[in-house]
Formats: sequence, structure tokens, C-alpha cells
Amino acid sequence: GPTSNFSNTGFAQDTFEGTTNLNWVLGNHTLSFGANFDFTQLNILNRANQVASVAFTSLGNFLTQGGPVRTGGHTVFFQGASNRYYRAPQVSAYAQDHWRVTNKLNVTAGVRYDNDGGLYEKFGNLVNFDPTKYSYSAATDTITNAGLIVAGNNKLYHTPGASNSTLKQGQWGIAHRVGVAYGVTPNLVV
Repeated sequence: GPTSNFSNTGFAQDTFEGTTNLNWVLGNHTLSFGANFDFTQLNILNRANQVASVAFTSLGNFLTQGGPVRTGGHTVFFQGASNRYYRAPQVSAYAQDHWRVTNKLNVTAGVRYDNDGGLYEKFGNLVNFDPTKYSYSAATDTITNAGLIVAGNNKLYHTPGASNSTLKQGQWGIAHRVGVAYGVTPNLVV
């Protein structure tokens, strides 16, 4: 077959999600509350590192003499883990009040929190580049720091202080919401 094939690779993706909402009518107010949890996993399954490749000078020689087998990069057996198990957690929550002030005027106010936990790899097989860590010595013409950040959950080579996703800051935020609706006429609302 071709020198590169994808017969020994694949992926499996799962998403687990839990969501809840609660609406409570209290006089002229409709209070709404909700929360969401989402966890996605993407497993890249690469079995190509378990497939050997043997090269020989001719089929006849290989069958009758057991060789000679070519060397110098032609005969290979890949080693090392090449599977990846990516994870991405997300959490959010909100609270909102829809207030009917008059028959013509409605006011909505609320707040929302979102936290995108940052993509990480289950076994710490993530590397990122931090340009502030990169350094080069012109005097010796060498790179003194490559600027690579290895995920904090890598058991052997983690960068001290690095997070599992290699991100420096969290991906979260709090947002407010304010809305006003006024009925100018029965057919026109601003």
C-alpha cells in the first residue's frame, strides 16, 4: 500500500451535558435561574505506532535467504505513545429578573457566569509556546530557552507552574444583561 495510510487511526468523541432552568413568577416579576455543565472528550486513537515496516532488496532474496534486510531508515518500528485524549470542561450559570413595571413597560436585568475550563490532554501531552520565555544568545549562537511550556499534568516533563491546559489565565467571565421594552402603540414596541 501507500507509504502513509490511515487504516490504524481513528477517533471517538463524547459530550456529557447537564442543564437545568427554573422560572418563578412572583407578582409582576418572573425570576429565572439556570446552570449548565458540559464536558467533551475527544480521543484520538493512533495504532500506526504498532505497525512495523520491513524493507528488503528483493522478494526472492527475502524468501530464500531471510534477507538481506535494508537498513538506514527503510526498516522501522514506531515507538512511543501517539494516542491523545483531549478534554474540555465548561460551566455556566445565570440569574435574571423580568419585571413588568406597567402594561407598556418591561425591564429585564440579569447576570451570567461562564467558565470555559481550557482544553487539556488527559496525560499531559500538550506543549505550547511562550514567546516571553524564548531566549537566544548571539554571543554563542545558541538558543538558551526554547520557550516551550509543557502541560502541568505531564508526569515527566511538566513546566513548573504550568496549568494542565498550558494557559496562563482562566477563560471565564461575568456578564450583565439589561433590557427595556416599551409599547408605544399596540403594534409598535421599542
